Amino acid sequence: MAAVASQMTPPARTQLVHAPDSPMVELFRTCSRIAASEATVLITGETGTGKEVVARLIHARSPRAGKPLIPVNCGAIPETLLESELFGYVKGAFTGAVGNRRGRVAAADGGTLFLDEIGELPLSLQVKLLRVLQERSYEPVGSAESVPANFRLVAATNRDLAAEVEAGRFRRDLYYRLLVCPVEVPGSSRTSWSGSPSARRGPRSGWPTSRTTCAPPAACRQRPPGATRHRWKRLEPARRSGASSAPATKFRSRP
Repeated sequence: MAAVASQMTPPARTQLVHAPDSPMVELFRTCSRIAASEATVLITGETGTGKEVVARLIHARSPRAGKPLIPVNCGAIPETLLESELFGYVKGAFTGAVGNRRGRVAAADGGTLFLDEIGELPLSLQVKLLRVLQERSYEPVGSAESVPANFRLVAATNRDLAAEVEAGRFRRDLYYRLLVCPVEVPGSSRTSWSGSPSARRGPRSGWPTSRTTCAPPAACRQRPPGATRHRWKRLEPARRSGASSAPATKFRSRP
């Protein structure tokens, strides 16, 4: 396991806490294999399981790692603003457009565009995203001039997109465009809470033994929902308390 960890240790923002026998080990291997391609990736999993961390890991191991990863939460931006946020706009496109503005697609040029919660994307924008993936070009809002698009798409959702297709809320053609490299992040029911073993490793791995805030083993076996965020919140205080005298851990997660 130590050999596997040393070969697969990614940058800090792409790390997750997991036990040695966790399904996350195989997930890391899968991400490393698909990262080398230019294929579109669809990441699925429960809320809080670390889908953005997986997206960043894929980007960090890809040939596009030297360029930015641009995240867009499709559910957090109002529908009326999402098109201009993605594709930008030109001067005079609408009231208040006093100049040209680049969108997230342009910002991701040469890198990776991460569309989180893509299941929230309105049908009208699903059509436009499909065209961008097919034609590799787009038009900013208010412009009739096509702009080349050079990005790799990584999308994520906690929804069952196949069910959304059957319900008419998600386009079937876009669904199949996204389903080139599907990656499923194991949920809390399939992974064990690795906080206690990790914390007991001691200063050698950056987790002190005397000031951890880990739950007792019985509580650890409850496998709370949103496992990744939950683990990070419980383990981070222990890591910080030993940060001055201990090296960085091999597996960490973002808040």
